[in-house]
Amino acid sequence: MGDSIRVYAKHSGVTPNAVCKWKVDGKLVLEPDGTINRDASDETRRARTDPSRAGGRGLRNGAVRDAYHAARAAREGYQARILELEYKRLAGELVPLAEVKLAAFNSHRIVRDQLLSLPDRLAPILISVKDVAEMHRILYAELVQVCESLVTTFRSRANGDRG
Repeated sequence: MGDSIRVYAKHSGVTPNAVCKWKVDGKLVLEPDGTINRDASDETRRARTDPSRAGGRGLRNGAVRDAYHAARAAREGYQARILELEYKRLAGELVPLAEVKLAAFNSHRIVRDQLLSLPDRLAPILISVKDVAEMHRILYAELVQVCESLVTTFRSRANGDRG
């Protein structure tokens, strides 16, 4: 023997009128004597209830409702992050990763080329120098010049000049 409408309403945390509506809508499993099969009806309602419309009522087992709200909160959190990133992109605070990688590659290539050109420029000068202190001064001066040239190049690129 199953539950009466009042008993099932109390079990479900709703009014007896709501249980009557569920009965008419076919959301309940009835015993041959017309009473309500509690376990089967709970399962049927759980399967047919839209968590977004539960509104905190209905099934005592709030796992479905809680899972829905957690998933919705996560989705809204991700949407907020996406909107924030889009705003920052439009404001010029973010640039595509491919552009950053290309700029880094080009910058490293410029530094490499400047450094690898040092031996070709300095070899003819240093071959005739016998004093170690003089060699050091020439090497140091040339490295300072390369560094200053790189700073100038990168500043002009940062300001939008591509030449």
